[in-house]
Amino acid sequence: MTALFRLLGLVAILCSLTPTLQAQWSTETYTLKPGWNAIWLPLNISHVPMQQILPPQVTRVHMWTNSKSGMLTPNPFAAPVPVSLQWEKWSKDPTEKTTFSEMLPNVAYLIEVNGTENITWNVTGKPEPPDYAWSSDGTNLIGFPLRTEGPASNRMANRIFEFDSVLLDTGTTPSFYYNGGPMLKPDGSVNNPLQVPATGDFPLNRFQAYWIRATNYTNYYGPVNVNLGAGAGGLAYGESSSSIALRVKSAVKSGNITVTLSPLNSAVPPSGQDAITGQVPLRVRGALSLTTGLYAMTPVTPTTPVRVVLAPGEEKEIIFALDRSALTGPFYASILRVTDSLGVSDIRIPVSARPTPKQGLWVGSAVINRVDNLEPIAFQGTISNTANPAPGATTGIGTILTVTKVERGTLIGGDPLSYSRVFGQNVNPGTLIVSQLSRAAGVTVDGKEGTYQVSVAQKVSNPLKRTNMTIYRVTAQGSPDPFTQKLILHSSDNGSIRLLQRAVGGTINDVSAVGVDEAAFPKASGGKPSFRTSSSHFPAKLVQIGSGSLPAGPLSFTVSLSHNDDSHPFVHRYHPDHDNKDERFEQTLPAGRESNTITRTIQFSFVPTNPNGFDPEWGGTRLGGTYRETITGLRSLPIVCTGAFVIDRVADAVQFRPPTP
Repeated sequence: MTALFRLLGLVAILCSLTPTLQAQWSTETYTLKPGWNAIWLPLNISHVPMQQILPPQVTRVHMWTNSKSGMLTPNPFAAPVPVSLQWEKWSKDPTEKTTFSEMLPNVAYLIEVNGTENITWNVTGKPEPPDYAWSSDGTNLIGFPLRTEGPASNRMANRIFEFDSVLLDTGTTPSFYYNGGPMLKPDGSVNNPLQVPATGDFPLNRFQAYWIRATNYTNYYGPVNVNLGAGAGGLAYGESSSSIALRVKSAVKSGNITVTLSPLNSAVPPSGQDAITGQVPLRVRGALSLTTGLYAMTPVTPTTPVRVVLAPGEEKEIIFALDRSALTGPFYASILRVTDSLGVSDIRIPVSARPTPKQGLWVGSAVINRVDNLEPIAFQGTISNTANPAPGATTGIGTILTVTKVERGTLIGGDPLSYSRVFGQNVNPGTLIVSQLSRAAGVTVDGKEGTYQVSVAQKVSNPLKRTNMTIYRVTAQGSPDPFTQKLILHSSDNGSIRLLQRAVGGTINDVSAVGVDEAAFPKASGGKPSFRTSSSHFPAKLVQIGSGSLPAGPLSFTVSLSHNDDSHPFVHRYHPDHDNKDERFEQTLPAGRESNTITRTIQFSFVPTNPNGFDPEWGGTRLGGTYRETITGLRSLPIVCTGAFVIDRVADAVQFRPPTP
């Protein structure tokens, strides 16, 4: 079976849709002193009004815009801080001018606290990937994603700055910090900001903001730089994305560093926000298998994090895949924590995912590699009807017949597993036995006299005494050359599932829909057909509603082909023996005279994971499993074909427009 899935993987249709950002939560803790404090905010807190999220002791907030480079003076601030090109202001006092009402992420703020006691501000928001815009010709108000655990020596200013070739150490470039209290002392001298000691033996705090000068361009915020691409808000898989690339780069000048990426649980969502089902199930991509066509995928857990060794300036790409088959709830969110072996960085990357809706258009293939094979078994013996022993009695459906004597031939032999089904045809017309043949109690040797049981599946009308009978052993033989047939399925918003021969996608007044021809999208109604796909393995314009639903299944469809249909394999309208006409070419013959109605019963059974190996799209935009088709009307006994199938979600159009008459 796995070979089939490898083949299907080569013909599967791949989908790549833009993910949408979802909410996951992280909490940062700030110790605010009475007076002025400087912080760097790595969170999006737009879910709640600014005044509600700030501690009640906060009276003013000033946002540094970095729109004009440099500090105006060694102490650029009067009390209060003026509104300027560099600053936006928020005040709790309604009589003061306010120029902003929302605290943005990856921005520095000055916060004024009233009172005489330190306060602890625990702020919960959506973490944002680092995004630093240094000014190369002045002084920047910057905070760093530093680790809070470990010795303070890991966070000394001179150690943090010396990793970057652009930043000068604190002994030659002044750096400043805020320590609470007013901007000016009573005598008019500077109280805030204070200069970091020239020796640099001064521990920096996580996301406290500092004035630091850059003499050239840099985007430095620690020994590790994380890049998700322009505009990416994290590992946001949304409803359809399965793999996202993250790049990590060493920002140090010398020495190798090891970067560790490990998952953390999201903080509890604030009131009114989506509940979180659990942590996002991530895997990291490894080497490609040329046998299966799939990448090796290793689960990312707290005990098995991702570790990458980087040389100075080296950058590596890491592909994180989502295990969509594990998404059973409505919303998953967590945090990917990035740390380094220097004990400095602690970067939080948001991760989120939602299950893929199963409504829409699905296209794929079934590879059939096993077809029933009939093997006649000659038999002559004595059969008695133990349920209706009287001569002339009618044998009903389900009656057990007992073979009491074997005169010639073998009823059972070889591998019992090969006798999946047995068909028996009595020489007397009207006697049909379709059964599971089994050896009765007391019979230990195949082909010997004894009692064999055959269950009747169709009503017969003779007493079944001594007779000649041919029993057919049906085995599922492997096809020497597997064949592929294209599948088109549509799952509607009302829960119905359809098997289609042809699908045309488009929009009606900007609403996506699927039909079977372009007429389903009339221009007068704002219709715009955009794509078309078809299968040659089903009757033209077939629209067959089935039972079951995606993704659990099983799905079942019955497809009938009339005995007089032009596409029937036994019909030829110009051949007198195959035109379904009488001898005078006047009357149409009923089914069964020259050709039979063909009925195809198709079943799809789904498997939760790709049997070939981990597939990040499986269970989301890709489904698959076992294909089984039973065909009647081509021979006296049914034909059963089995194989495997894979289908991909190629369009999210949930509306189906029925064919025009």
